[in-house]
Amino acid sequence: MCRTARSGTLVIVGRLPGCHAGTPRQPTGYLSYLQCYRIGVAQRQKRSISLPPELAEAIEQAANAEGTTVSGWLADTAAHRLRLDAGRRAITEWEAGNGPLSAEELAEGLARARALLGRVTASQPTKRPA
Repeated sequence: MCRTARSGTLVIVGRLPGCHAGTPRQPTGYLSYLQCYRIGVAQRQKRSISLPPELAEAIEQAANAEGTTVSGWLADTAAHRLRLDAGRRAITEWEAGNGPLSAEELAEGLARARALLGRVTASQPTKRPA
């Protein structure tokens, strides 16, 4: 008995346990095992990188703490870094056409960024444990 099952985007093809190729229950030409794959999975490029042992261990611990893989953690971290770089370039371009940001504008921007991130600003007192 063969099956092709769809559960969301998961596709399972092959034959069920107990089926034998060439028997009435399982025609010849079907797989002797199940293959599972996802339709529409994001494309990935495989890379090999070298890291100092302490850095590799720290990355693995960070990935585990976030419940993700090392590859996922590195991809998220790289994407974050690229967004920061793009922001720095945008500020540089803006300043080239409008002049440098004043100290007041920089402080306001920092306060807005901290508020968006839910971080305490320098003007807010921090709570200390009793």
